[in-house]
Amino acid sequence: IIANHAHLMPPPGKTSWWPAGDADQLLRHLDFCGIERVVVFPPFANQFDNDLAAANRWALDEVRSHPDRFLPAGILAPAA
Repeated sequence: IIANHAHLMPPPGKTSWWPAGDADQLLRHLDFCGIERVVVFPPFANQFDNDLAAANRWALDEVRSHPDRFLPAGILAPAA
């Protein structure tokens, strides 16, 4: 089973109202649900001072910790 959409969220301090959601937390959820792999999207740009590239880089670093489980996806903002 491959889930088609999940977000990783940075630790508290990067944002004041989104709960943290790191790679380990996501893996626990995947295991509980019997999901083998997931497409992972970065957090929202406003969590990185509206720096979409920084959000993408942060998520890619997280995804690299489990290449057998996480499939990276980036976010583009062509109108920005």
